[in-house]
Amino acid sequence: MINTNFGPMDEGKMDATTTVLRDGDDEAVEHVEYRFKDPFSSGDTEYPAGTVALEFDQVRKKRVSTIFGVKMDTEALDKHIEVIDNDNEFTQCPEYRLREPYWHDGSIKSDSVPPLPTGAYPAGTLVHRSVHVQLKKNVMADGVAAMFG
Repeated sequence: MINTNFGPMDEGKMDATTTVLRDGDDEAVEHVEYRFKDPFSSGDTEYPAGTVALEFDQVRKKRVSTIFGVKMDTEALDKHIEVIDNDNEFTQCPEYRLREPYWHDGSIKSDSVPPLPTGAYPAGTLVHRSVHVQLKKNVMADGVAAMFG
C-alpha cells in the first residue's frame, strides 16, 4: 500500500517512474511519479489510466562499495580526490575513508570481497578507492598507443 493523493492504494495498480533531475558526486535528486495503470473512479469522478496518483522529489544519497562487502553512504565517509592532469590523460582517484569507527562483525559474505577480520576499524580506514581516466588523445593514432603500453 502506498499513500496517494486519493488515499491508500495498492502499489501493484500503479506504474512508477523515476527521473533523475540532478546527479552530483554525493547525492542525486529524483522526481518520482506513480500513475494508475487502469481507469480509476473516486466518488462521481472517473480518472483515466495514466492519471498521476502521487508525485514527489527525493534526494538520494550516493553509496559506494566498500572493503566490507557492503555499500555505505558517502555522507558517512571522508572523500579525497587525487587528480593527475597531463598531456595524455585527466585522471581522478577518489578515496573514501571512515569518518567514524566501524564495527565489522564478519556477517557480510561477498564473492567479490575477501573476508576481513572481525573487529573495530578506526576512523580514517581506507574503505574505497577507484580510478577514473579520461584520455586526451586518440589512442588509435600512430605512436600514442605505445605511450600507454
